[in-house]
Amino acid sequence: MTTPSRKFSLLFALWDYLNQPLFDNDVRFVWNPFKFSVSYRTKLLERCWTRDYVIEKNRQQLELYWRNSSTHGSMSDKAGSD
Repeated sequence: MTTPSRKFSLLFALWDYLNQPLFDNDVRFVWNPFKFSVSYRTKLLERCWTRDYVIEKNRQQLELYWRNSSTHGSMSDKAGSD
């Protein structure tokens, strides 16, 4: 028995398999569904890895900006002290 998340994943893989470009010279068509499945999972893992890296990089930049703004103070703090 397959779990709902497994069915969802299989539907996306099937959808991508059926929507492969047939006459594109840049992309090679994969006839074997099992080989396509391996390629699909590899590409999915790469996309998730890249997305996770970008999110972590943005989080670190945001924390750096927060630290810099808290050490320098905000404009409203300076205006209230006059």
